Amino acid sequence: MTIDFLRSLQLADSGFPTGGFGYSWGLETAVYKGLLTKNNFSLWLESEMLDRWAFFDRIILSEAWGKDTQKFVLWEKKIDRYFWSKKQKKDSIGAGRVYLESLNRFNSKKSSDLLKMLNENKIYGHLSALQGIIYKRMGLSRYESMLIGAHVNSQSLISAAVRLNVVSSMNGQIYYSEIIPKLANLCSRKCCEDDIGGFFPSGEIALLSIKPNSLFIN
Repeated sequence: MTIDFLRSLQLADSGFPTGGFGYSWGLETAVYKGLLTKNNFSLWLESEMLDRWAFFDRIILSEAWGKDTQKFVLWEKKIDRYFWSKKQKKDSIGAGRVYLESLNRFNSKKSSDLLKMLNENKIYGHLSALQGIIYKRMGLSRYESMLIGAHVNSQSLISAAVRLNVVSSMNGQIYYSEIIPKLANLCSRKCCEDDIGGFFPSGEIALLSIKPNSLFIN
């Protein structure tokens, strides 16, 4: 129990190289286009996490958690179609590669086979899918894995917003604390691949757009 708890803390820490912190997930473009300001970041965070992540990435993460390696390879090829835009797919796969390469540097037993398959183009390497199967290998429950995924994604958004001067670190955490009960409740719900959906129009528009001279990878 103690080891699993420490692993949970490590994987959920903002210092852990998840791959997500190099991306703004549409925030940078949203600021550039005037869709996101200091006045509406709390609403943006809530919509992104409760309306999109909870019904898209959370379900993919949960489904991946339940797959062994062989089934994961076949299943990930099928769910790739849910990443409907080229840019969304590219960012998800790019962040997934960073995540696997970082993890492989200090815990290769949990990730070396997946990294090998990624390099051989046998899997796509979507971040949320990789998180699910890796968290399972770390000995975490499905519920714990979804909670960690929620925390990591929320902190990635807050980190990007802080860098873009949209929110202070303190306010970002205050806004996050306000949605934690709802996130925990959503993560406790049973879900399956047929439940995949989630749509946050402003976020989707921003994610598809490109800002010149970007601070972030995407």
